[in-house]
Amino acid sequence: MNKQDIKNLIALASGSFPSIQKTDLVQIGKTWEEMFGKYEYQLVRDALRTVLIYAKFFPSVSEIQEAINSLRSEQTNPKPIITDCPNCRGNGYLTIRQDGEERYCRCPCKAGERLSGWPTAPGWALDTSDIPF
Repeated sequence: MNKQDIKNLIALASGSFPSIQKTDLVQIGKTWEEMFGKYEYQLVRDALRTVLIYAKFFPSVSEIQEAINSLRSEQTNPKPIITDCPNCRGNGYLTIRQDGEERYCRCPCKAGERLSGWPTAPGWALDTSDIPF
């Protein structure tokens, strides 16, 4: 992430807490850049949005980090929702081989809906005869 991404995240958070002082935002920006700069913007944004839904106070680094960890865990180990999909067996994702590489993609079934940031599986990789929608 770059500084502009950090500013965008701070703007998102401070919009929910209008009483926060601008001088505080400078230090928050420096801290967030150090703590979250290694992550992709979309991941931190999703984590921050998750925290803001229930936040009564301006989000702390630990709250955002906990949400990041939860999102990353969900992405790498999604829990099955359904078991009758012939493509993903309820995991929501497929592993395909394309251009000599193994890639992960989202199944179009109900279980795949929670992986909205993932690319959708190409049609040639799906058995569409019995997908539960």
